[in-house]
Amino acid sequence: MNTISTKSARSICRSLRLNEDLGEALALAHDLGHPPFGHAGEDALREMMEPFGGFDHNAQSLRVITRLEQRYAEFDGLNLTWETLEGLIKHNGPLTGPASNRPMPQTIAEYVKGHDLEPSTHAGAEAQVAALSDDIAYNNHDIDDGLRAGLFTIDDLSDVPLVGPVFRQVRKTYPELDTSRLVHEAVRGLIGHMVHDLVGETQRRIEEAAPGCADDAVTDRAMTPVMQPLLEVVKAANRATAAPGDAVTYEVSVAHTAEDPDLTAVEVVDSLPTGMRYAEGSAGLDGLPLADPAIGPDGSILRFDIGPLVPGQRRIVRYSAIVATDARRGEAINRAFATGTTLSGHTLQSPTAAAAVKIVAGPFRPEAYLAGRVFVDRDLDSLPDDDEDRHRALVSCLRRMRNDLRDLLSRHYGGEHSLRELAEQTDRSYDAVRQSVVRARKWLGDCIERTMREEERR
Repeated sequence: MNTISTKSARSICRSLRLNEDLGEALALAHDLGHPPFGHAGEDALREMMEPFGGFDHNAQSLRVITRLEQRYAEFDGLNLTWETLEGLIKHNGPLTGPASNRPMPQTIAEYVKGHDLEPSTHAGAEAQVAALSDDIAYNNHDIDDGLRAGLFTIDDLSDVPLVGPVFRQVRKTYPELDTSRLVHEAVRGLIGHMVHDLVGETQRRIEEAAPGCADDAVTDRAMTPVMQPLLEVVKAANRATAAPGDAVTYEVSVAHTAEDPDLTAVEVVDSLPTGMRYAEGSAGLDGLPLADPAIGPDGSILRFDIGPLVPGQRRIVRYSAIVATDARRGEAINRAFATGTTLSGHTLQSPTAAAAVKIVAGPFRPEAYLAGRVFVDRDLDSLPDDDEDRHRALVSCLRRMRNDLRDLLSRHYGGEHSLRELAEQTDRSYDAVRQSVVRARKWLGDCIERTMREEERR
């Protein structure tokens, strides 16, 4: 992983005209203090070392290069520049002040008393590059490791933001490629995509901030954050709560926020929460009907083709989903992102947007089969809207059901002949069968009456 991080750091520093040697040194040294087993090992070691001040891998890195390495006759540690030491302890951000979100480790606090590494400011640009290069390295390494360990498959990655489109593009370009080469090619493409985006966005922010000197890059904000996407997605739902049988209408707004390039094909990928299903025929685009999406095997992944998108354009997808009886009570989060293809074939992807709806209990038990929901369909859209009184319609339906059941029981089991036939078939006395039918009829009627009363009270 250090090889990927180091190469990325040098490439980014070169593109931004920063100090390549400093960037490489920080990429190599910033994780020297990591124990075995990564962050899990650090967490375990921190817990064990709590009586002695805890453990922090950044503090341990500083300890390694200032105390534990013994290569020189006159001093302990390595002979490193101020910028290297400063970048080593602050590559994740300031250690004091309002921009810090954690206490400064004791080892670092003691060291800066004699060597002022300005812990309240951001590190230099090279250290920021090293930190982001490390993020690029371990995210891509995790994909490679997870595939080799069998924790997930390439198909499982198809709907993961950024990752899925790259794997699909490699498969499309090289359909006969074996799995090992496909993974390496896709990971290589992901690294290149991330590096390219990081450089482009950093250059834009540098031009916007117009720093007069190196100090301007470290005083108030980092200069190398993750880039703003070309595609922006906003997700919203038309209601805060829903019960089984309710329809939830989602709105997905997709905007092209850059000045270029044109996108020839844009797809919205939407994932429904467990227990919700797409309402067939409900999709719309900019107020006009839209073809139903391609739906994944389990019904949760929806893919809407919304056509081309030019810079500055915004398109809005609307669709409805029905809450099923097995929907999990509590917060149900729906997520969506968009992908776009440029004229050159490059795939771009938006960040993921989300909308939450609280699923509450309704009149249906989880084991019920919900074939439909009774409501007054005033707007004739076949969906139960908030202003369409389901209670009045349900009471009317239950009243008809009660009368039909009573009539059915009377006609089929109320005659003496049919009851005697039933008694012979079940080896029971006529009186016993008659009493059972009477009890069943009363039980059904009571159930319906009770439900009607509950609905009328709502």
